[in-house]
Amino acid sequence: MRDNQKSIEKERKLFISHAFFLWEHKDRILQDDRMCYCPVHMGNNLAYVHINGIATNTLGGYLTWWSEFERSRRKNRHNCCSFIYFLGGSPLSGKNHCGEVFESGKTKTITVSPFKDYWKSFAEVQNRFLLESYIVRAYSLETVIDILEREGAYNTIKTKRTLFSFIRRLFLFAYNQNHLKI
Repeated sequence: MRDNQKSIEKERKLFISHAFFLWEHKDRILQDDRMCYCPVHMGNNLAYVHINGIATNTLGGYLTWWSEFERSRRKNRHNCCSFIYFLGGSPLSGKNHCGEVFESGKTKTITVSPFKDYWKSFAEVQNRFLLESYIVRAYSLETVIDILEREGAYNTIKTKRTLFSFIRRLFLFAYNQNHLKI
């Protein structure tokens, strides 16, 4: 049991530290079922209630919620962006403690109001991903991040090669133009 708890805690830290990286790649993630249905165990909870779709969240569910529910994306008074990544509270009293993560990776415990709006929208989005999450052999979060980083490195190299090739052709063109005039 301890190994499973350590694994879940490692996954939470990985998700939090890469939230903005994952957001930047949301289109790519949502197009690939194995990435989209990647389980994310954040421990979101409602006091006294269990709702399907909340025990196991998906990466696609988070990205869709951040896209569709505007209040899940926040800005503070210094215009720093953050995402709500954790929801916990009571549907009866509305008391809650939620987590937000900033681009810097810093996290903060916050309260949101009205809590039921946040919870309802989150549960609805996660439920859309629930059934398929049992069918798809999803990647782990670590694998998703690794794939995206490798693709990014490849695209960076490809861009540099394309730029180098363009500069080379431009240089050759300019050289030929000057050479022809002589």
